[in-house]
Order: sequence, then structure tokens, then C-alpha cells
Amino acid sequence: MSLDLCTGCGVGTGAVFVYTVTESDHDADGIGIAPDALILEDEASITDLAGNDAEVDLSGHVFDSHPDHKVDGSVNHRPIARRLQIHSKPNTEDTYRVGEIILLNIEFDEHVIVSGFPKLELQIGDHARLAELDEGWSREGPLVFFDYEVQASDYDADGISIAADALHIPEGSSIADRTGTQVESRLAAYAVSNDPEHKVDGRGGGGAEQPIVDAVRVVSSPQRGDTYTAGNRIQVEVLFGAKVTLEWSGGDAPQLELAIQIGDHARPAPLNNCVGTRRGGARCEGPVDGFLFTYDVTSADRDPDGLSIMANALQLNGTRVRDLADNDVELILGAHAIANDAAHKVDGGLDHHPMITSMYISSRPQHDDTYGLHEEILVAMNLDENVDVTGEPTLAIEIGDETRDAAAAADLFRKTSIYFRYFVEATDVDSNGISIGASALHFDDGSIHDAAGNDIPTDLASFAIENDPAHRVDGTVERLAMIEDLLIFSLPRQGDTYGPGETIDIRMKFSDLVVITWPAADIPPFELTLGIGSARRTVAGGTTFQYEVLSADHDPDGISIAEDALRVVEGTVIRDGRDREITDVSLKGHAITNHPRHKVDGARSEPVPLIPPAGVIALALLLLHLGRTRLRTARCDRARGV
Repeated sequence: MSLDLCTGCGVGTGAVFVYTVTESDHDADGIGIAPDALILEDEASITDLAGNDAEVDLSGHVFDSHPDHKVDGSVNHRPIARRLQIHSKPNTEDTYRVGEIILLNIEFDEHVIVSGFPKLELQIGDHARLAELDEGWSREGPLVFFDYEVQASDYDADGISIAADALHIPEGSSIADRTGTQVESRLAAYAVSNDPEHKVDGRGGGGAEQPIVDAVRVVSSPQRGDTYTAGNRIQVEVLFGAKVTLEWSGGDAPQLELAIQIGDHARPAPLNNCVGTRRGGARCEGPVDGFLFTYDVTSADRDPDGLSIMANALQLNGTRVRDLADNDVELILGAHAIANDAAHKVDGGLDHHPMITSMYISSRPQHDDTYGLHEEILVAMNLDENVDVTGEPTLAIEIGDETRDAAAAADLFRKTSIYFRYFVEATDVDSNGISIGASALHFDDGSIHDAAGNDIPTDLASFAIENDPAHRVDGTVERLAMIEDLLIFSLPRQGDTYGPGETIDIRMKFSDLVVITWPAADIPPFELTLGIGSARRTVAGGTTFQYEVLSADHDPDGISIAEDALRVVEGTVIRDGRDREITDVSLKGHAITNHPRHKVDGARSEPVPLIPPAGVIALALLLLHLGRTRLRTARCDRARGV
């Protein structure tokens, strides 16, 4: 048996040797090192800086059996936790409010791989709450993340606790090393007891208090010094002291507005987006911290003193803003109102050229960092005012030794943005990443101009890109569209379990635009097989599927969808935008195994609604009222001799 000299140990007063234990190694007494253990093979040498050979006899430094260094290669080490951390911080001092996310992680002493849905139990006051695996983080590595969303009933004035046995790995799930050895689930000395920096009060954002406006900020920048000109966009954020939700009825978008006072006129700034949506998603989806309002300056707008935002500037217009405990938000801006902001003046009559505020590659390759044949490279250019595109302006993109022209196209919804599109050709190859030079913008016979006819500048020196490693190109590789996402978007009526007659709704998405044709209008193009307990249920659909739970269905672990669960009905043809046929509909990395939030119990009997105590009292009062009415009627009838 030999030890290898540590590679790269360099010059020093000692040498380090490394040996990796194998399964066949066993020494119950401890390893030993003999006097002649140091062997210089071939032309190896150990010398000082003067060239003198080192003495390799280890006499006086040897040992027969070192009791502190025994060996048993047959023992497979289980990964163990070496740290438990509450990763998040409350938005307000030391206390989480309703809707806030408690993010935690366990660090193991080696790389682990997570499968299924392990959970971490939190003790919040008198209640045990389960933190779910956080899918926003990688399932491989030394860190495993969990998250829990605070509910209105959660309260812990001393701080949350996490017991040594809080890590739960249900059947069908695992946290294991690369050899498949499951981790040691006990957290040992890393348990948490009443952490004073992580208290919880989910009772309506701190009791029954009505949430109020916490800040009002003008977040845009004027085009010319401190002055907005025609076409400039004014952006204002309104933030609240607790997480809020926005509700509305009728129309495709909420009508919430903020009135911006410009000179003698109140200009309506409609809701443009939300601030602080958790994990992105659709516009204004989920609890938010506040709202973003925008207004585009017109040539008639003037305010040399600076814009103002009055205390009553927020207009609901049929919408409702509430916290997560159903308290209506107080919308008066109070001390956060703005009076004549000198840093944000307005003069719509100033003539100027539109200015580029940012330019970046907004597309992403379908695979890793490299675009394949026919994939789209999309470059976004944002400006400080509305512009129009005429003719065929282009942006020169350097791909390897070649220059390719990306055609300009205006954004149909945001007039302050321009996009340049180029589709990769078979001869395009750039292993270093594409570049865009300072003089890449060419108008040719076209233009990109504002309402007054002023062209945007062609000097891109501030936005040039050189060999972007996240955007390489290899046109010799052709990739077809594939299944990009599979999502169960329905929710059980009660907890995490569907009952009889409830529907499980599933949506799938391709990685690119596809055209699907199938032979019969009444027969959908796909069939999807669901694993519900030991049964297999098949449901037909297009890009969405709906399954109605039967009384015989039962799956206490959660439904599953295998990689090969999707089948194309005979006669169905899938083609992409370039008329190439797609045959691979494997779900691959999007398969689902025992989803814990989508369990099934078709035998569950739906409870008969009970009249709550307040309802009982109300019913009793109603019956008493009816009884008295009948009694008075009877007395009147007798008095009249009826």
C-alpha cells in the first residue's frame, strides 16, 4: 500500500501524503508507519534549497498501531448535519407577520442529493408546523432549504424552536450522498430553542391593527437633469407596513390609480406592477409589499416646482386592498405625501433626443449557455421615452468572425422598449460568447424616433458587450421544443387532500411555440396517466388536463406522474414554428413523485355544515321574533273577534 504525495503542496518544511480508504481496508488496532516507509521511486527526491538530500529514515517517528486512527472501509459514513440556520429575517424587527416566509437550511458535511419531499418541523408556540422543501434552491449540494409561510393563527412570543428530531423524510423521499446512503436525520446539537430573533405573530400583521402606507418613493429618473420631458415615464412606488393582496371584480386588470399632481393638473397614474411578489409569477400574484404606478409625460405637462402627490392620491376605483388577515388597508398617505419634489420637475415642452437607459441580451439558450440552430437571440433596448420604429433598423451582432444583423421590432405594449431579433444559422459558431460593438446600431433607411421626430443616439459605447460567456452559439446543433414544465395548479378544498368529485387540474408547457394538429375534434391530442395510490388513471387533454376524483381513489402519500406518463394520441402531429416535427414528449426532469400537497381520499365523506355559535344565536332570535309576531297577530285576531 502506498501514499501519494499531495499535488501542488509546493516548497516547505514538510511533505503531505494522501491515501483514500477503500472498502477492503480494515485495521482494528490503528494504522502503522515503519522506519523505511518513505520510498523515493524513480527520479523522485526531497532536497533543501541548497540541493542536499533529505534523510528518509523515519526511525524515532514511527508507530506500530495508532489507536486514534483505526480503519474500517466496510463502514459507509452517513452524511450528518453540521449546521442548522434560519436563513430569513423578519420584515419588522424580530417578528414574522402573516404571509411572511421563514426560510431555513440544513448544512451537511458532504454533498447530498434530495428526492421526494422531506419536511422540517417547526415549533411555533403550541403548534407544530411543517416547513416544505424550498424548490427555489438546488436539490443537490451540501445545503438543503425549507420554507414555511406564516398563517394568521401562528403566534410565538418567545421565538420558534426546532427539535433535534425535526427533520422528517417520508417513505418515497430521501436525502442521501452519491452512494445512496441516507443522511443521519437527527440534528443533534444544532436544535433551536426559542430563538428570540425569530418570533412570530400572524394575527393580522400585529393584532387587529389596520395596515397603513409605509413609504412613497419616486423611483424613476428625469431625462434632463431634474426635469422630465415629453415621453418620459414617471414611476412611483407605494409600500405598506404589512403584506397585502389586491382584489377586483370585472375587467382584465385592476383599476387602482395614483393621482400625480403636475402643475395645476392631477394626472392619473395607473397600476403598472407590484413590488415584492414572492418568487415572481404573474403580475401582482401573491402577497406583495406594495404597488408601482406609472405616468408618461405629455407635451402639455408643466411643473417647474416639482411634482406633488397628495395625501388622498390613491384611488381604489372598485378594487380592494387588504392584509392577509382580511383587514382593509388605510390608503391615506399621511406624512408620506410629497409636496413639490424639486428633484422631479416636469417640462413636456423641452425638445430632446430619446436616451438609451439600458441594453442587454434578454433571451436565454434552450440548453445551458449555448444557442443551437434556429434559436432566437433577443437583445432588449430600453429608452427614457416612447419611440416609434420605421423602416428596418438593425443591430450588428458579432458571432465568432461573422457579423449578423438583428432586425428591430417595437414592443406593442411598452413604447419605451425596442427588441432586436436574430435566429441562429447553421454556420454560426462562437465558443467565447457573442459581442455587440459601440457602433452596432444602424438605421439604414429607417429610424427609431420620438413623437417630435428626434432619433435615438447610435453611440452604444456605454452598453457594448464583449464575448458574453452566457450567450455562446453553435449552429451545428439543432434542438427541438420539449416539455418545459408540468404543474398541478388546482388546490384541494380541505388541507392537502382531494375528496370525491373534486378535480385535479394539471398544465404542461413546451419550451417553444408549437402547432398541434389531431384527427378528431372530440378526441384531445394527449393522454396523461396519473399514479393515484396503486391505481393508474388516464385523462385526455391538450396542454391542460382535468381529472375528477372517484370514490375508489386513495393516495395518502400524494399523486405521482411518471416520466413516460404523457402519450400522443394516434394521428396527432406536433410541429414547431419552422415546421419541424416533434416526437419527444418525455416529461424527463418534470416527473412528480408522491406530491405531498396533492393527496387523495375519494372515500372521504363531506361534512355537513354546522351552524356556528353566532349563527345559532341569530337563528334563535329569528324564531323568537317570528313567535312574537304570530302571538301579536293572534291577540289582534281575538280582539277583532276573528
